[in-house]
Amino acid sequence: MSNCKLSFVCSQQWTELKKGDDSSVRYCESCETDVFAVYDSTEFELHRAQGHCVAMFLGGDLCTMGMPDVALGGEGFELDPILFRPISEFDELPLRMLSAMHGHGLSRIGDIVCLTEMRVLELLQSSHSDLSLLKDVLAGRGLTLGMQLDGWAR
Repeated sequence: MSNCKLSFVCSQQWTELKKGDDSSVRYCESCETDVFAVYDSTEFELHRAQGHCVAMFLGGDLCTMGMPDVALGGEGFELDPILFRPISEFDELPLRMLSAMHGHGLSRIGDIVCLTEMRVLELLQSSHSDLSLLKDVLAGRGLTLGMQLDGWAR
């Protein structure tokens, strides 16, 4: 699904959406709309043509949700799949830091890289050594703090 583009990336989680009779459709109470699970490019194109919000499953339960580019009339963009990975994959970070991130609703790697260094220090009440460790972990994955991710929503 590397050619599937979203104009808007949603901060909601599939598991938190209201279940219905069809296991491939859930209801988002925030947007008051159905969200359709897609597992391949063909399904994505079908729902894009109909203007549906989609949950793109990238393997297992890992997914990202949003609005396909044509549905909003935008040009769309591609985000690196690593941004949608859970922060729990940062096993190099202390558990207290990961817990603090979760406590502030930071659950995906993309949520972290959007923050500035000052915001990380504020939110997580971290030391400069914790900040340095986080920056090293991100750098090891080709990422930095303060990244501009157009369309990223928490």
